Amino acid sequence: MACMKCGSDWVTLKGKDMVSCPECCKRQRCKARKQGRLPAKECRRCERCGCEFTASGGNAIRQARHCLACSGVARREYLQARKDKIKSGEWQVKSQRNRKGRKCVRCGSQLNHNQSKYCGNDCYNAAKKEGMQSWDRTRQLESIWHRGGRWACAPSRKPIAEMRGNIHAFLRKVASVYSQALKKMPLCLNCGTQCQRDSSEFCSSDCWAKYRELLPCSKCGVQTLSMRRRPQACENCQKQMRRDESRRSKRLYGRNHRTRARHHGVRYVSVPVKRIYERDNYTCQICSRKCLSKAKFHKATRAIHPRSPSIDHIIPMCRGGDHVESNLQTACWQCNTLKGSKGGGQLRLAIAQP
Repeated sequence: MACMKCGSDWVTLKGKDMVSCPECCKRQRCKARKQGRLPAKECRRCERCGCEFTASGGNAIRQARHCLACSGVARREYLQARKDKIKSGEWQVKSQRNRKGRKCVRCGSQLNHNQSKYCGNDCYNAAKKEGMQSWDRTRQLESIWHRGGRWACAPSRKPIAEMRGNIHAFLRKVASVYSQALKKMPLCLNCGTQCQRDSSEFCSSDCWAKYRELLPCSKCGVQTLSMRRRPQACENCQKQMRRDESRRSKRLYGRNHRTRARHHGVRYVSVPVKRIYERDNYTCQICSRKCLSKAKFHKATRAIHPRSPSIDHIIPMCRGGDHVESNLQTACWQCNTLKGSKGGGQLRLAIAQP
């Protein structure tokens, strides 16, 4: 009788038919365990030490007899007892099947250790042509394909049904891939290579960053090389914008520490800058690196050297910090710029000058 679930033929060791095959029984047990009808975990008592342990899974619930600490010791004891029984003669070891005397069914030549019936493909194909070997291997492959999961029967029925059901989706996928391959992709505006998508103008983000084109300045209308999709301005307009921004920030926040303290409403005490530098030994109190003796500028770009010394407020004036000696420290220009208006430091102790 065939399996009621998957339709494959399984027989017991004695040759009787099975109503349900072992693979379907295993799936039913797993499903019942997930639904809570069978316990997924069970508390058991070790046969060696007597302590309780948890066995999880169907195989462990049926077979577990020892805890994790005793399983290795119990296994070694069992093997040693088995060896002793074999030596004493209580346990008879079954001999291995001897294949030396086996010969090919068709030509009679000696078979190797991994050959069971025929000596090679030539004898096997000739036996099929002569009628000695059956051409139908469906029953032979049923046990192999049954373990495949999705295809629960021989490869002569189920794969054809799967292909028949999915052939339309497969053809649609092939048509879409073929149409994409035939479509002409645009060329990159920067390097001239083919783009990956039909809606893009550049092949990569690097080409997009390097691309420049002549666009009119938004201020004066002069044609200038600039990036796409960015506010366009020529060099003269950019310099004028920077000067206006610097002038606006100085007017709003002040030109020096005195006007900044007045703007933020904090206390101001005049402290010589050189005294703070000498007190800290020209060392940055943020990164602990040595600063220059005086500020340096690049002549062409007027950029400030990152190791130039500067005065830093431990608690920024915008957060209520006073401009007094206990709230001042030496910091290099790079660390002072990165710190910005972030505070939270510890004030210095006020030491009386001799």
